[in-house]
Amino acid sequence: MEPELDVDPGRDDLPLRANTNHILVRHYALDLSVLLQEQLIRGSVVLFLEPCPAGAGAEATVKVGATGDSETVAETGETSGTGSVNPPSDLVSTAKKGTTQLSQTNSCWENASQGDFTLVLDCCDLVVLKVEEVDVSSVPDMSRLLEAVGPEGSAPCTDSQPAVLVQRLIALPSHQWRRQLHLYSQCSQAPAYQGGRPLLFHTDRWSLQVRKRGAGSPQGFPRALRVSYETKPEGGSVRWTRDQDHRMCVYTAGSLINNRALFPCQEPAVAMSTWQARVQAPQDCTVLLSGENQALPTPNQKTGFSSWEYYVTMPMPASTFTLAVGHWLQATPDLSIEGERRGQEEDRAGSGAGSGALAVQAGSREPSTPTDMHSPVTTCPHSTFNYSGLEDESPSVTDCPGLGDENIPCSHGDYPCRFADPSAWRQWVVPHRVFAPPSLLPKARKVLLPLLPRCLAAAHGTLGVHPFPRIDLLIVPAGFSSLGMARQKGPANERLLCMPAPGLKAQECPALS
Repeated sequence: MEPELDVDPGRDDLPLRANTNHILVRHYALDLSVLLQEQLIRGSVVLFLEPCPAGAGAEATVKVGATGDSETVAETGETSGTGSVNPPSDLVSTAKKGTTQLSQTNSCWENASQGDFTLVLDCCDLVVLKVEEVDVSSVPDMSRLLEAVGPEGSAPCTDSQPAVLVQRLIALPSHQWRRQLHLYSQCSQAPAYQGGRPLLFHTDRWSLQVRKRGAGSPQGFPRALRVSYETKPEGGSVRWTRDQDHRMCVYTAGSLINNRALFPCQEPAVAMSTWQARVQAPQDCTVLLSGENQALPTPNQKTGFSSWEYYVTMPMPASTFTLAVGHWLQATPDLSIEGERRGQEEDRAGSGAGSGALAVQAGSREPSTPTDMHSPVTTCPHSTFNYSGLEDESPSVTDCPGLGDENIPCSHGDYPCRFADPSAWRQWVVPHRVFAPPSLLPKARKVLLPLLPRCLAAAHGTLGVHPFPRIDLLIVPAGFSSLGMARQKGPANERLLCMPAPGLKAQECPALS
């Protein structure tokens, strides 16, 4: 690849460096700690990889040119043992711990490949500390994947045992999604692989490149990698700012460089993946993330941090991953306003003038006091999926390909799809929550909470089944530089960040200005 010139993401096409024609990331497992005062996110991401069929891409060895920026070439030496994030109390500047720095140029990196395959990930403004192969065979529950005949598409028997295990984990059918998620979580905490040759990695402005000596093809490359890293305050994927109450917060802002300054990933749209994330943040903060589950915090009194865990089972581009951490509270309905509105809806429904679906799906009526995530309140309790437990299920009508109530076929890959679930077609209003700084809770309660069920019901009436089982809305400070947030309409001081599971939709909210 020819050297890149200076690229302006606001003017030029975003460089797509990931070699997705050779190998794909099928699942991300993130373990992050958010340090608001330091404006830093530190942790790791475990990548579960699947090589493309032999012959699908060009030659296996991929060369990536220089960008003219500084770069790092390192050979991993130490292993972290568990691979998990250090407790927040131990989060100090670690520089390049665990790596041996080599003074090499981009040309030296290319010339030193010796025919080894190179995994290329899209990456920008990240300090990569270590890259290591995860020993998935050390997870006891993974051995059960070898007991039965592998599913269609599982790795050939000529592969190594870790490769077979990861391939069969990726290929588990959708009715075993709980088991799959459990195994992903266990593998993400497994130690680094002790045998074999070490991994080499190299970073430039737009990419992270990883090699294993002796692995000359994607089929011979490790299937589970852990990348330990930390973000930079100037990274464009997240915005560090103060909320409307002048308290520090951070959120993904729909950046022009997507999420490559938040974690190493594959940007091309062909790279569809699921993810799970454990995020540690100060105990007085709320963590919202694009996830199908409604996460509750697990406090750690020793560190003063709480841990939040989210996941998605619907494969999506990495650019749709959203994260927000701040001192926000959940807005709950005002009893007097909600009672009056509900009475009007019932009157209209009884006279035949209103929508019966709106009256049926009005949702629960909770106390009007604001809450935090330690006592969550959902304004609409109807939920299609029950995510408790890890037991396997028998195949059902929700397994795709299948047909929903509207006889619309699903032709995508196998995952727990709502379009094939009859109950989802009858769910006009999905569970939803609204979060805001304390000073904006009255406005959020008065304006958004009565409006949101109507909007969701109207969307269902026009477009059909909601693709996501729940939705969170967050009022964040103005200042977006892209998407709908770039337009200023009058003296707007707030914007609405909508975080459905698992996507992102950003739009202006002039009603709150």
